[in-house]
Amino acid sequence: MQQQGQYPPQQGYYPPPQQGYYPPPQGYPPPQGYDSQQGYYPPQGYPPPQGYPPQQGYYPPQQGGYPPPQGQPPQQGYYPPQQGGYPPQGAPQQQPSQGAKISRERVESLTEREGSPFDRNPTAVLDPVRRIIPGNLSADPDTFVLACNGGILRVYDRDTWCEIFTWESKASGDDTTAYWNGTGIATSCEAGQGWLEWFKMSDKATKKVKVSSVGLDSCASVGVMHTGTQAVLAATRHVGLVDMETGRVIKKIEKDINGSPKSIQAVPNHPNIAIQLEYDGGKIQVWDLNSSNAKPIKVIPGLGSNNSYGLFFNPANPNEFIAGSYDSPTKVFDFNLGKAIHSIPYPLHDSYAIYGNVVICGGQDARICLTDNPSEEVYSFSYPRGSVSCVSMTATSAIAVCGKNVVEYRYAK
Repeated sequence: MQQQGQYPPQQGYYPPPQQGYYPPPQGYPPPQGYDSQQGYYPPQGYPPPQGYPPQQGYYPPQQGGYPPPQGQPPQQGYYPPQQGGYPPQGAPQQQPSQGAKISRERVESLTEREGSPFDRNPTAVLDPVRRIIPGNLSADPDTFVLACNGGILRVYDRDTWCEIFTWESKASGDDTTAYWNGTGIATSCEAGQGWLEWFKMSDKATKKVKVSSVGLDSCASVGVMHTGTQAVLAATRHVGLVDMETGRVIKKIEKDINGSPKSIQAVPNHPNIAIQLEYDGGKIQVWDLNSSNAKPIKVIPGLGSNNSYGLFFNPANPNEFIAGSYDSPTKVFDFNLGKAIHSIPYPLHDSYAIYGNVVICGGQDARICLTDNPSEEVYSFSYPRGSVSCVSMTATSAIAVCGKNVVEYRYAK
């Protein structure tokens, strides 16, 4: 039965709401020249420029949208700039943003802090550490997290080195666990399993939910969206947004080409936008999780094609991130500009991190440089019991996993 205010599609009114167009109760016809299948936007929106289908050609004004410049393809033509679009005519051009500046003298003051979190928990050395994750979003977080083999996340107090919480998930892949601002998460990486498991540090409670969606039932990487209630998943053929409480799939995007996701995470200060790093091929893809477009809204070039290690945002300047691969220099990227702005010409790196203008790279030793002159090594340290397998930077120190030990080098007061 037809509901009040609806019109039969063949007469050009009211496309089904599942297509993303939701007219007011009495309905409006689509703009002249558009058939019902292509639909139209609600009254808050504006019709697209001539020749652009509605789903690609414009943004609703409440999001500050403008049509693309004349001649530009609509999928690249959206404003606001955080979605990779074009500014309105006459707006100033975007410039690389500036984060916190740390002086060379301060970097040279770094000294090793005595002790190790593993001294207080000897069993932890049995779990090889894959990543160091800051415990929260502050410039100087009071906790840090070690992501270990076997789906284990260990949360430490940074002042006392005491282990606060250990979480053993069912995840088996190195990249199928993540932690963001007090929430740890894991997902399945075997076909047909389809689950999310997570905990919150606020109450240490854990939960596991079923994800029943073909293509998202076997994921290579997972991240927590900045709402703290949704997870983003990346699989070979799909990207998805999932409600953590219920496992309900909010959005599933079928990509137009298979991939090998290394990591996926939310982009700071950009709601519903996720960034994915491919393990092979050097692709950095940006996805709009409000869209069903099979193509990313932005592809950022600059990495080599072999074995990307990871992608980490700059806590002091969330518009910047650092990434690298085994066959190219580690690079610092500007997200808004969509390109690399600094290149670190060091040998092979197993890990890297950035805070403000300070970059640390780990391999056989740890090397620290400033983005003003990335070819100059300002500080370095090594450890006799093993190479530097992962690193992290804060406003006050550098933390590194060296062999089976964690060390911290602090700036002088």
